[in-house]
Amino acid sequence: MSVPDPGVIRWGESGVNAGLSDYKAESQRDPKPKTGQYKQFKLALEGYYDNYTKKVANPSCRVKP
Repeated sequence: MSVPDPGVIRWGESGVNAGLSDYKAESQRDPKPKTGQYKQFKLALEGYYDNYTKKVANPSCRVKP
């Protein structure tokens, strides 16, 4: 894995800041503080993906109409 380009990191951070500004403007409140729930969700999703790719012969993603 290569090191992320500093420009890419700045672009991502500016997107986060813009999203937070939009949220505050629309909701008229600050977002709730980050909790451990995100980390638990991420671990569950990663575990699901690992199990899926190990059990399915040709894993794929597709959109169903």
